[in-house]
Amino acid sequence: MSEPDAAETKRQIKEDLKLIDLVVELLDARIPISSRNPDIEEITKGKKKIIVLNKSDLAEEKENQRWLTYYSSKGIPAVLTDSQNGKGIGQVINKIEEVMKDKKEEMDTKGRTGRKIRVMILGIPNVGKSSFINRISKKTLAGVGNKPGVTKQKQWIRINEKIELMTIANKTFLGEKRLYFIADDAIWFDWKGSPLIVIENNIIKSIKISCAVS
Repeated sequence: MSEPDAAETKRQIKEDLKLIDLVVELLDARIPISSRNPDIEEITKGKKKIIVLNKSDLAEEKENQRWLTYYSSKGIPAVLTDSQNGKGIGQVINKIEEVMKDKKEEMDTKGRTGRKIRVMILGIPNVGKSSFINRISKKTLAGVGNKPGVTKQKQWIRINEKIELMTIANKTFLGEKRLYFIADDAIWFDWKGSPLIVIENNIIKSIKISCAVS
């Protein structure tokens, strides 16, 4: 993705966030720091958020629990998932409803009883966004129709009677085919978005031989 394209995608996400109540940020449970794009934290500032540590089945359980404790200490709700087999998906839905409980009651008090909790999922490539969306939507991808101010690129997927998810057709997030730097950590991606080299805390965590980075 070129720099102008990345800037346009970032601008579009900022616009879309005006319609969103809560952000679900997907991370790879094996490398939560390296799999986080700092731009997401910047553009979602002020929004309610849940961290989803996906692919938790591939990580050590003690490390999973350590990261849950870490995010809890930061006041950020976090859930472990494995979107390949559906583990933890129900917990994510419950956590969304829990985090949004006061807001939902406020909307109901104002007579907006039919207003669903609107959620956006963000994350870098290779953290399992597609499989996670398929799991949380039960693979029905049931659109809930057009909404004022929403372009045709956007689709709303009904998760349950309380929650709906925004997806954006043909959109990817923020320069995903290049290098991500996060402090001393970095990930190189190939042209398909697969990680080639993962560095965490100045230590090479994994190397994958693949085609040259375009």
